Amino acid sequence: MTLFNRLLLIIFGIGLIPIIPTGGFLFYYQTVAKENVLTLHQSLSGMAGVAASAHLEALVKEVSWLSAAAGKDHGKLVSSALGRQGRFALAAVLDAEGRELHKDGTFQAKRLFGGLDFSGSHLFSSAASSGKPVFGNFELVYDLPVCHLFYPLEGGRWFFAAVDLRELFALLGRQGIGSAGGVYLADSSGGLFGSPSGVPPVDPDALKDLFSGEARYSADIAARGGSYIGAFSPVPGFDLMVVTLQARHDAFRGINLITSLILFFLLAIATVFYFSALLLSRRMIGPVGELMAGAARVTGQNFKEPVREDTGIKEFGELLKAFNAMMREVDRYQEMQVEKVLEEKQKTDLLISLLHDAMVLCDLRGELVYANARARSLLGLGPAGGEDEANRLKISEIVKLRATKGEVISLANPAGETLWFRVNIQVLSPRKQKPAMFILLRDVTAERQLQAMKDDFFHSVAHDLRAPLLSMQGHIRLLEKSLSGDAEKAGRLTEIKASSARIFELLENILDISRMESGSAKLNSETFSASALADAAASRFRHLFEEKKVSFGLSVPEGLEMSGDRKMLERLLENLLSNALKFTPEGGKVSLSVSAQEGGVELVVSDTGPGIPEAELETVFGKYTRVKGTDKPGFGLGLAIARRIADMHGGSIRAEAGKGGVFRVFLPRQ
Repeated sequence: MTLFNRLLLIIFGIGLIPIIPTGGFLFYYQTVAKENVLTLHQSLSGMAGVAASAHLEALVKEVSWLSAAAGKDHGKLVSSALGRQGRFALAAVLDAEGRELHKDGTFQAKRLFGGLDFSGSHLFSSAASSGKPVFGNFELVYDLPVCHLFYPLEGGRWFFAAVDLRELFALLGRQGIGSAGGVYLADSSGGLFGSPSGVPPVDPDALKDLFSGEARYSADIAARGGSYIGAFSPVPGFDLMVVTLQARHDAFRGINLITSLILFFLLAIATVFYFSALLLSRRMIGPVGELMAGAARVTGQNFKEPVREDTGIKEFGELLKAFNAMMREVDRYQEMQVEKVLEEKQKTDLLISLLHDAMVLCDLRGELVYANARARSLLGLGPAGGEDEANRLKISEIVKLRATKGEVISLANPAGETLWFRVNIQVLSPRKQKPAMFILLRDVTAERQLQAMKDDFFHSVAHDLRAPLLSMQGHIRLLEKSLSGDAEKAGRLTEIKASSARIFELLENILDISRMESGSAKLNSETFSASALADAAASRFRHLFEEKKVSFGLSVPEGLEMSGDRKMLERLLENLLSNALKFTPEGGKVSLSVSAQEGGVELVVSDTGPGIPEAELETVFGKYTRVKGTDKPGFGLGLAIARRIADMHGGSIRAEAGKGGVFRVFLPRQ
């Protein structure tokens, strides 16, 4: 959906807010007005029912003399009735079965009724069962509305009369409803009666359903050619209903007219508001479009073309002026930043050119992006801008190393000299560019040579001191035997013996690690029980753990076998257990576990000491390196020897940071 359509919809929706409650009020008005019309019909039917009941009851009272004149013969009784009551079109005396005994009346009535036999009449059966006067069977006799009256006489006889109802219908006809509605009489079966002018074409079944229902009104009564509304009221004491009927369109004409007028005005208001919203939206979308176009130009780094400020709306004009001012400031700032970037680039290029380290920036395939002068000289790269496949192959060899932080590698310079470099490789993953690799080569050749000289010196010193130390230890053992009775001198001699043992252990470690680094130390591989290896390594430390009150736990699965140089692996475990004993406080715990892993065996030594800082997890395996801040005695060679032994077996060793020290050694199957 476009911004224009959204804006138009919002404005038009706001304009419709007052129309919605107006529509609700209109619906409420229609409902209440229709209910009022139906209530009026109920009131009229009730009043008409009372009037009809009074009229019929008066008629019954007028024939009450029949009870006193029951002894007269049939002819005199009929003649008296016709003489006294001018509303009788026909009078007759009937037997108990409803058959004619004697009758008289107008010529038309006698011709219409013929021989009287009401033995099968529902109305007569109802009268006979109740023993009371009954009115019913309304009909037109030559446009004369009549009904049947059955009045009980002595001896089981009945008086019958066809009563002229013009007076009653005239009374009901005066109650006009609307232009075509009126009040009518009906029996319980739905038969409708009215004036000679006719009755509405209402379905008798619809009236019968209305009479049998709970409600005394209906807004939809079926009829031929349309529908009617109406209400009814029973006539007390008679099997009659007074019904008000009015065509539905006539009854609700006023309501529908008012509703149509209101709807017309609402539609007119909505139309006017729509076109007003359309006009306002078009005026507002103009400056918004200008802003969008200006923003698109800013995105394209075009700050020179301003937006049009004349919009006809003051607030938008101010906004567009502010936008143009912002574009000018951004343009000026960009120019300043470009100059600043160029200046900083010159400084950076100068600093990089003075660095002794080699710096290379390339992609993951080795395609050169940037290399400083030191890197080009070291790797023999061509001049900048002349990179070729040969240069890519040279760089890709370094990329393939994927060296860990601080790893030292050797490279030959174009002169054929072997140089040593500490390599740092970092993968750069910018959001909008392809990944790249930053390679930093720091020349550590001098450090390497110095370390080699130091190692040679230590090796020579260790080798030369080994023989005198062995001789001195022999003399110490002889002195121990001769000073067995002197506790003070024996104690001092024990200290001398321990010191010489520490010096001898240091010399042995120096010689061992020298042999391992030079490659003169060879593996003597064999297959042996992992349990035997762990027991042998732990046996030297059990009494030391007990003296320091450190609990020791050993966990090795039964039947687990492993292969390698058993003596070297015992040395590895002894160094790890010695380190754990040294750093575990009194009352702590040290554990050694061996478990089978996929492709090999894992040895784990853990303790409850202070642990190793995360920053020193790698440096602790260097020669003569100790954890910073520790005051424990040692030479920093135990973990270095453990790593060399693990490397010689093709395995690995790593430390874990956390509470307590944890060392994990993985040895692959040989």
